[in-house]
Amino acid sequence: SRLEVKVNRPNIEVRSRHLTYTPESDDAKAAKAKAAPPTPASKALEGLLPDPSAPLRLSVAPFAIPGKPGEASVAIVLGLQEPAPTERLTEHVDLLTRAFSPEGDPRGTQTQSAEVTIRAGRGSSRDAARYEALSQIALKPGRYQLRIAASNAVQQVVGSVFIDVDVPDFANSPLSLSGVVIDSATGPASAPRELLKRLMPVVPTTEREFQTTSQVRTFLRMYQGTRVALVPVTMTVTITDDHDVVSFARTTTVASNRFAGTRAADFTFDLPLTQLALGPHLLTFEATLGKSTARRDVVFAVK
Repeated sequence: SRLEVKVNRPNIEVRSRHLTYTPESDDAKAAKAKAAPPTPASKALEGLLPDPSAPLRLSVAPFAIPGKPGEASVAIVLGLQEPAPTERLTEHVDLLTRAFSPEGDPRGTQTQSAEVTIRAGRGSSRDAARYEALSQIALKPGRYQLRIAASNAVQQVVGSVFIDVDVPDFANSPLSLSGVVIDSATGPASAPRELLKRLMPVVPTTEREFQTTSQVRTFLRMYQGTRVALVPVTMTVTITDDHDVVSFARTTTVASNRFAGTRAADFTFDLPLTQLALGPHLLTFEATLGKSTARRDVVFAVK
């Protein structure tokens, strides 16, 4: 049978996956019984839905791997939360990432450990310690579902989160954009802080709510494919509030020599938080090269 989904709003995309469930054979059941028991992180990735046992926040951004044309890596930032400790401590978190095709076929696995130092709380039971673990997974161009689990053996906490991600064909598309990452001067502690240095010059965060006095920088990378001559790229940055009113707009021309050598150019933008009203906003980057366009959107809030 077919499932038809209709929505009453424009520019909405419904994503689905074709899944086939086959009962396990007796031999498969016997082999599973003899195998080592799955880790808590593995079990958290097995269900149809994520394991909500631990509160998690996730941000992912695909980038081309420098020096390796045609290869890409997805940067992963996982935000975690626990009761604030009464004294300074270091938490050890294990991350497990698995990538699947839209049809549910496995496309890669990555493990990562992070040790994050957490400051002592103020003593209130309402205090919460927030920290972030960084990881990445190499993937070919295409659409994937990432399933990411985090486990903390000391706290005996495990949880998971799922997300869809599109990895552009950076080498062959005339114009493409990496994902957008946000770097905040007041962001939570994160580790390993040097892990993503090869992909980007900033340390990304999952934070998306900022005070008007915060210093927040956004970063992305523009790519021109190997099959076209290098030309200038026009980048338009807009910020739209929750009433669809454009509160900020700026257009910049990025010279072709910025792409020389690597065919990639970095683009940074500081959020003008003091100029924005309180509440949610949509940040949009739209790059244009001839008839080719590429767009990235990020939702954030001013509080």
